[in-house]
Amino acid sequence: MNYLAFDIGGSNTKFAFISDQGEISGKKQVSTPDSYDDLIAFIINTFQSSGVDTPFIGLSCPGIYDPLDNQITGSSALDYLIDRDIVGDLECRFPNVSVWIENDGNCALLGEVWQGHAHGVQDAAIIVVGSAIGGGAMVNGQLLRGSALHAGEFGYMMIDNDIKTPSYHSLGGTGGMNGLIQFINQAGYQVTNGIDLFEQLEVDDDLYHLVESQLLFTAIGIINIQYMLDPAIVIIGGAISQNARYIDMLHQALDKVLSARPLYKVIPRVTAAKNNNDANLLGIVYKRLYFGQVES
Repeated sequence: MNYLAFDIGGSNTKFAFISDQGEISGKKQVSTPDSYDDLIAFIINTFQSSGVDTPFIGLSCPGIYDPLDNQITGSSALDYLIDRDIVGDLECRFPNVSVWIENDGNCALLGEVWQGHAHGVQDAAIIVVGSAIGGGAMVNGQLLRGSALHAGEFGYMMIDNDIKTPSYHSLGGTGGMNGLIQFINQAGYQVTNGIDLFEQLEVDDDLYHLVESQLLFTAIGIINIQYMLDPAIVIIGGAISQNARYIDMLHQALDKVLSARPLYKVIPRVTAAKNNNDANLLGIVYKRLYFGQVES
């Protein structure tokens, strides 16, 4: 059996068919539609033109997901998704098809639980490093949502603060790629993206040390997560996670912070996501097949 999965992002949307065993086929990427109606039309057209008889459409969506309303109800990279009954609007067109949605950070984590480095783990967290930072957490085998449904939104963690000024900065603003590049360019560089940044630092020691210093904030965030949730593994997602130099520098940053805090005996187990850009697609299908029955 194959299931149609969509990973809806702020700029681009991926879709593919996922088998019961997690095999991916027919994956494509397009620019995310500009409006809610255009998104609905795109999903319907993709489903109808595929010619595949599937009982399930899965949607990984940016934003805060409310399982009671079965909607995106909080802040989202796509404002047009907020408080819209996307499940109902699609199921009324396809009465024999079940539509499931979930927050994209949670989907990334579930994809790693099913087919990645969190397989067989009951307590895990993921930090998704993109323009900013998203994430998700699982405790005792269940997604951690919280009373306001914001659990796992690690980018909001305040990480670099001067209460006397006052000046406060978030993990998303310091550890996300936009914040990192802004920090670098304020030092006189003209870096435009992560690929350019990590190519330049290979031949520029000053740039290397700038990035090294800024990654200390991400390391501090990881240590905070470790002591708040005590996960067995902290997975780093997002495209930059596949850059071996980035992961190596992050481990060095962790070592540097922990060496200054000898009473911190728990060493976070940190690894790059195995499934990278496929994790969200896998995760929404996993939620329906194996995880959703328990939670819902």
